[in-house]
Amino acid sequence: MRSRILLFLFACITTSYLKAGDSIPDVSAEELSAHVSFLASDKLKGRAAGTQENIIAAGYIAAQFALYHLQPLPSGNYYDTIPQFSGDLYPSCNVIGVLPGKSRPEEHLLISAHFDHVPEKNGQVYNGANDNASGVAAMLALLRCFAEQGGAERTIVFCAFNMEERGLVGSTHFADVSYAEKRVAVINLEMLGIPQKRKAQFFMTGTRFSDLAALLRKGLAGTGVSLAKEKGDLFMRSDNYPFYLQGTPAHTLMAATDFSRCYHRPCDDIGNLDLKNMALIVNAIFKAFRPLAAGTETPVLTKKN
Repeated sequence: MRSRILLFLFACITTSYLKAGDSIPDVSAEELSAHVSFLASDKLKGRAAGTQENIIAAGYIAAQFALYHLQPLPSGNYYDTIPQFSGDLYPSCNVIGVLPGKSRPEEHLLISAHFDHVPEKNGQVYNGANDNASGVAAMLALLRCFAEQGGAERTIVFCAFNMEERGLVGSTHFADVSYAEKRVAVINLEMLGIPQKRKAQFFMTGTRFSDLAALLRKGLAGTGVSLAKEKGDLFMRSDNYPFYLQGTPAHTLMAATDFSRCYHRPCDDIGNLDLKNMALIVNAIFKAFRPLAAGTETPVLTKKN
């Protein structure tokens, strides 16, 4: 009973953002702040896998999926259980929900973000606001936008992955049990809350491995947001990678790299995020992603790793 009450309370947090009938949903800094404030609060202690706080974070995400009527997994809920690691007090799970496609339901797009972070160290909480409460907030905002538009022509699978910090465990597990042949593309969202250098831009990892960057640039026209040159070598280090190994164009969109000042440090809290800039980026991603969701654009692999 207590868990049901918690889920209900979590679902109520963002009911004020429902705007039925809007032709073009808009993501605000306030909406993103509500999600990040909960997920990156001190009470959740960093959401490390195997902890009670990680389970609470998963429940919050599942409540958002239920709020927008995503279809659950065949198990009847949104939880994709991951084999438990030795020493963990609690089992870990991904949170997966499906927005069925209207005219091309057999073609799946994945929008994902990992919600786990790292445990307390020396009594200090590592809140993980940018890494990766920001990515989860962006994913939930995109979910709301597509749901309020009545869905898309292609099916969109929303994936909140767990255990990314332990080596992409959650995404690797889900990639193994999902249908690779039905997957069109994977868009993974990471660290969107802090601009690396300039505002109103983000970059995509692994640009040489597909033509998705060109499709995104075309879709970003008129948004005021640009796709910057890829920074670092992060393609194999985030949850896109297990899906790429199965032959899917799969990339991560980021605004900052692991060279950010507060990466995996206690200062990664909501006070350091530029939420207005993040809202600008998420709105632009929604616009750029719509042709893929509509089935008018399809990315293709250009190079194998």
